[in-house]
Amino acid sequence: MIHALAWTSIDRFGQQAVQFIIGVVLARLLSPSDYGLIGMLMIFIAVSSIMVDGGFGQALIRKEKPTQIDFSTIFWLNLFMSIVLYFSLFFSAPFIANFFHQPQLINISRLLFLSIIFFALYFVQYVIIVKQVAYKSLAKVNISSTIISGGLGIYMAFTGFGVWALVAQQLSYHLFRLVLFYIIRHWRPSFIFSFSIIKEYWSFSIHLLETALLNVIFNNIYLVLIGKFYQELSFLKL
Repeated sequence: MIHALAWTSIDRFGQQAVQFIIGVVLARLLSPSDYGLIGMLMIFIAVSSIMVDGGFGQALIRKEKPTQIDFSTIFWLNLFMSIVLYFSLFFSAPFIANFFHQPQLINISRLLFLSIIFFALYFVQYVIIVKQVAYKSLAKVNISSTIISGGLGIYMAFTGFGVWALVAQQLSYHLFRLVLFYIIRHWRPSFIFSFSIIKEYWSFSIHLLETALLNVIFNNIYLVLIGKFYQELSFLKL
């Protein structure tokens, strides 16, 4: 317990310290509007991530001895959901851009939403690490991914890429997590799928999904409202 608590603290404070330093540097190189464009899309990524998880992660952790069939079934389900969500958002990009009156959000969102698929690809490895209480490995992955993606974002911001520096930072964070999780945990999905396992987990996971969705929506809805009405209010004020 002490070992897990120590590495959880290192993970949490380590990420926050690195993110703070990176944030200060990026704030000097980028404009508030660059952050605003990314902020408008965060609710879509947050909701999609919750739907990909679907509460099945906690169901796997809760089960005493999940099998390869359990892990593989959840992996393929998550991957399928992530692909469906990505293409739904991909074709919805013009409507999102029109809603916020920001045409450049079309290309930004279509690239940034790839993080949803990356998340699905490493989600089961993440669950396995948490279930095994391997918080040392988790801390290494999180802190390393934060440092590398932050460094890439700073480099791109310094060389004049603007908002695309933030896109690269967000996307590369999930990409590096994907690579590192597959290096640290050698688990690989099998080509098997069981609807009975989905049915078994569903009664438990559905309640977690509902709660998580409500939390994400209420915690991020203000970003949508600000992004939608701020420019219009500023125009009226002028």
